[in-house]
Amino acid sequence: MKLLKLLRSLRNVRWVVFDVDGTLIDTSKSYDLAVKLTVEYVLRCKGINKSISLSEIKEMRNFKAFADDFEVCKEIIAQCISKQNIDVNLIKRIFNTFYLGKLYEGRVFNFPGLWKREKPLISKELLEHLRKKFKLGIVTGRSQFEMKLAERILNFNKFDEVVTREIARKPNPKALRIIVGDEKCVYIGDSFADELLVKNYNKKYGGGAILLKADSLLSNVRLR
Repeated sequence: MKLLKLLRSLRNVRWVVFDVDGTLIDTSKSYDLAVKLTVEYVLRCKGINKSISLSEIKEMRNFKAFADDFEVCKEIIAQCISKQNIDVNLIKRIFNTFYLGKLYEGRVFNFPGLWKREKPLISKELLEHLRKKFKLGIVTGRSQFEMKLAERILNFNKFDEVVTREIARKPNPKALRIIVGDEKCVYIGDSFADELLVKNYNKKYGGGAILLKADSLLSNVRLR
């Protein structure tokens, strides 16, 4: 069923709230690769040569809720060294170096920035069309700066409300409540963290949020 037809069939929905990575934007060659490169770099600093596959990273996202990609990196590294020996600040600096590249003032080395590889999974035209019928929101593990990059990639910056990780983190139901208040919403996401966010929201606030999985819903979607 096409997205718009499905949304029209749901009664009293006022909000359509999106996850960003893997839902609105293809990040398989940016965030996932940044996780891989960061983990491998940090492990090499500890004298461990280990190759991390992108499929392993994707599988982790499907079965565990992570607030951001720093946590993903930490989880994988902890499988190889004790948590006491993990330098979280180093993880953040290395990850931001790979992902943001020259946009990151604290970069450890020069790197072009993997964010440039990101591509939109949904058209600007569809977002504009949805905005005529619903209020649009975002809940993302991105920072405010990274969300600006996402809007640049989407060529769309007219979301009514945006919650980044500085405000609230998945799967905290507050992240969704800040956006929709008491109004009914559809939440579209692709990860276990998104599923848990909606589950926690409905448990705490007595329902009102409907989860739609992005992987099948947004593929080849049309306006009609």
